[in-house]
Amino acid sequence: FQVSDKNAPIAPKLNDLPEATNSALISISGFSQGAVKVFIYKNGEKVGEVAVDGLKFEFRELKLQEGENEISAIALGQNDQESPTSDAEKVLLDTKEPYLTVESPTEGQAFSSNNRISVSGKVEKDAQVYANGFLAITNGSFSGPNVVCERKPSTWSQMNIASSCNASFFSCGIISFGISRN
Repeated sequence: FQVSDKNAPIAPKLNDLPEATNSALISISGFSQGAVKVFIYKNGEKVGEVAVDGLKFEFRELKLQEGENEISAIALGQNDQESPTSDAEKVLLDTKEPYLTVESPTEGQAFSSNNRISVSGKVEKDAQVYANGFLAITNGSFSGPNVVCERKPSTWSQMNIASSCNASFFSCGIISFGISRN
């Protein structure tokens, strides 16, 4: 049997958080009725507090740890009554770039009679690979599709690699690759 305090605020409602991010700092915002302050928790440990203004709150620059982070909140009422804990939100911090190794075509390989090129290689588990905008079949490796190239004859050239937001983009002469985690 549990006695309820009628003056206690209701559990805060957190605004949607990303399921995954490569940024170690995120903002936590939401709504809290009947509260003057909200305590923010990460993996069950109190990491900060923020005032409630007009039923809304925002805690800036919550530092995530690599891997899964469980975020929740508790509201504090005017007479120091605590609300129940909010629904927890899980956020995955993933700062490691995905990898992709192209096995075919090979560097220096020339194409002259057919502008359809089959591509294949290795990729990390649970990744999606796009070749010239077409999704390739993946399972720790990738193959296909037969990509249509705009120029012929063509020669495979050095890869130029740039990355952003846990996705890597590769331009291999006439073929562009994109990789992202599911």
